[in-house]
Amino acid sequence: MAALLALLPIGGRAIGGTQGMPTFGAIGLALTSHVLVLGQAGAAGPPARRSAPAEAPSLYVIVERLTRRAGLPMPRLYIIPSAAPTPSPPGATRGTRRSP
Repeated sequence: MAALLALLPIGGRAIGGTQGMPTFGAIGLALTSHVLVLGQAGAAGPPARRSAPAEAPSLYVIVERLTRRAGLPMPRLYIIPSAAPTPSPPGATRGTRRSP
């Protein structure tokens, strides 16, 4: 993959001169990252399942209130079963929040 990525700017220079080299290099980088992301699309985790109001009542109350305020229809809510805790951003722990 790296060899093919290195060949694109060289081929671009042969085809388009000095203007073709960065263009083909950027196209190659975009295609490579796209292929890598698509290759990992199925490895995101366990599949989500549709949630019932009895399963997560507080979540449904919050979402229903927000959608009513916004004048939107109630969306379908899904839950992803996972034993791992959801990571929180740095500084989001209780008592360590800084004022803006």
